[in-house]
Amino acid sequence: MMRRRTWRLWLSCIALLLPAAARADALVIAINDWCPYSCSAEGSHRGILVDIVNDIFTAAGSPPHFVQLPFARALSSVRSGQAQAIVGVTHAVAPDLQYPDEPIITTQFCFFTRPESTWRYTSGGELGAVRVGVGSGKKFPPGVERALQDATRVPGGTDLIWRMVRMLDIGRLDAVLEEHRTLPLELAQRGHAPLRNAGCIDSNNEYVAFQPGSAYARIFSEGMRNLRKSGRMAQIYAQYGVN
Repeated sequence: MMRRRTWRLWLSCIALLLPAAARADALVIAINDWCPYSCSAEGSHRGILVDIVNDIFTAAGSPPHFVQLPFARALSSVRSGQAQAIVGVTHAVAPDLQYPDEPIITTQFCFFTRPESTWRYTSGGELGAVRVGVGSGKKFPPGVERALQDATRVPGGTDLIWRMVRMLDIGRLDAVLEEHRTLPLELAQRGHAPLRNAGCIDSNNEYVAFQPGSAYARIFSEGMRNLRKSGRMAQIYAQYGVN
């Protein structure tokens, strides 16, 4: 009973976060805190993926309204109908949603350790006694998931990457598994010394995922092709210092 009340209360809070126009009939898209890909729902530095999505749907005559939530809640907001799409998700994480033909970006997760560590991750290898932290809600290929079965799943939300870094700093973790651009950027912004890259898993396609049956998926795929052809895609990447 208490869980149902909590769920209804959360849905009400999401509705209050959305502009009146968004609650009516506008395109509402959920994002999480994952800079440089999704940094903010507003302002001039919203993130690579947010800028791409905004350009595509604005050009198509459906300017989106973005709402920033922890990843698990962002995903739930799409499934519940509070939002029409979520930015930066894989098929493995949400196979029930609708995906466009075009991924929005290719990412790669790597293991980061303290500088003095000598451990290295090898593809398909076991982690042994290495204590690894990874954001909850993340899903990886089966071999990696098996290796991570004893990993610490750190709850998502604001400052997830920084919280994992601090756990590494104080010795609660031996390694952190995070995307190869997001963690170094977080360190630079915080004035933290670089961490050691101890090896990466295979790259992965990230998508904008939509509610099943959505016509927006086709619009997005066409928009991605147009952005690449026009050179606008490369321009957005360059604004964030990404090739």
